[in-house]
Amino acid sequence: MGHKIDKLGPRPIVVVATVLQLSGYLVLATTAGLHPVVGVVLIGAGNGLFNAGLPALMRGLGNEDEHGHLFSVNYVLINLGLGAGALLGSVLTSDQAPDSYRIAFALNAASYVLLTIAVAMVPAARATATTGPGLKMRVLGDRRLMLLVATASLAMILGFAQLETAAPLLLQGILEAPSWTVGVFVALNSTAVVILQIPLSRLASRTVSPESLPLIMAVVWIVAAAVVLILVQVGHPVAGMFAFAVLFGLGECLFSPSFPVLLLRISPPDRLGSYGAFYSAGFTGSTTIGSVVAVLAIGYFSFVGYWIAMLAGAALLAVLAVRLRTAMATSATAVI
Repeated sequence: MGHKIDKLGPRPIVVVATVLQLSGYLVLATTAGLHPVVGVVLIGAGNGLFNAGLPALMRGLGNEDEHGHLFSVNYVLINLGLGAGALLGSVLTSDQAPDSYRIAFALNAASYVLLTIAVAMVPAARATATTGPGLKMRVLGDRRLMLLVATASLAMILGFAQLETAAPLLLQGILEAPSWTVGVFVALNSTAVVILQIPLSRLASRTVSPESLPLIMAVVWIVAAAVVLILVQVGHPVAGMFAFAVLFGLGECLFSPSFPVLLLRISPPDRLGSYGAFYSAGFTGSTTIGSVVAVLAIGYFSFVGYWIAMLAGAALLAVLAVRLRTAMATSATAVI
């Protein structure tokens, strides 16, 4: 698929992606006789195409100095949409009636109509595909890309997936905290991201190179895990979870102005689609792996043991981030 993006340009691929997602939600919203699995498959396929084509699409929306800010704005809008969508969805489906869920899916489909129109209006990028049998090996042979995907994937496994899967299990399953604590945890994290994302992105663009941001993010997550362990020792594990939500959000704000920006920086113009597709596949696959890791870790470790493992994982992420920064600095030897 990456080669198709290079050959056709990102816009038609992303349009196809949004149409697939729109179609998937229409399947879920109607009673046309199609199995709901068909809708889920369409949504998943569209999501994969969308993530693969988005970096190439956004590359044409600004110069290199503006990419960090653009990806940060995109991430803030995603979080606002997730929050507003969750709130609206909870209101619509409060009676748990099938028709209420169909209305929610229909509204999702309508949102993709708007997204499809917006994508279609983006200026078309020039298709610059490279032909020849060695394209795949040249992509896999770029050490910077391999380190970028490895670092981003580990960040997903140890960070984002844990936030989504482990936090509710830790709060309600292990600590036996009230259900409202999960809502507070999510709200604290989302609020931190929405408030801090743009200011931190602007500050980072003036003071720190994108190559250093993954390391800073890892260090912030190390501090976040350490704070949980400290608060556990003084008898406040729930407060530790809340502190983690905020500190994790602080580090999370450094992801968008670093990883996708570095992907654009290392991608040759004629292989941007191939690089983006490989990055998207690794990053998206890590979501599933991370959720499994979260469930297994909580089942195997104690509460304290889990956070010690998280601390070690964040330290490993820092090591990978250092290696990524070194590889980016030595571009002359980056491609094997």
